[in-house]
Amino acid sequence: MSDLEHLSTEMELSHQLQLFRVIYSVTEALADLCAQGIQDQKQIDKLLSKRQQIMDEITQFQQDSVVTNDEGGLSPEIKNLHYEMRSVLQKTAILNKKVTDYLQVSRDKVKKDILMFQAEKKAGVLYKKTSLQSEGFFIDSKKN
Repeated sequence: MSDLEHLSTEMELSHQLQLFRVIYSVTEALADLCAQGIQDQKQIDKLLSKRQQIMDEITQFQQDSVVTNDEGGLSPEIKNLHYEMRSVLQKTAILNKKVTDYLQVSRDKVKKDILMFQAEKKAGVLYKKTSLQSEGFFIDSKKN
């Protein structure tokens, strides 16, 4: 690998590492919200949207990149960048699992609340008094 290729690879990996760190910080913010029990959906949606945008940027960057994953002939600097990227991704995955678990529990609670509300609404309709018929015809099925 020439010095120019080495420098280019190192710069590309450094950029990817920075993006991974941003994803980690966004995931950390999500985990903090979940740990505090904050259910501000707009804030959660904003953070999830930001994280997805960065993930899309990484995907596009990796598609356009010429960096290979072959660590055989790579310099110690590049190997260190690979190691740091793996480390950040592992920490992000752990936090993401916590966030996902919390959001699934919250979703299940909301579903349960909605079902309970619907059942109460149906039960409430049964107890609702209807007004007496003031006009029209009334046919009694009972015959004396």
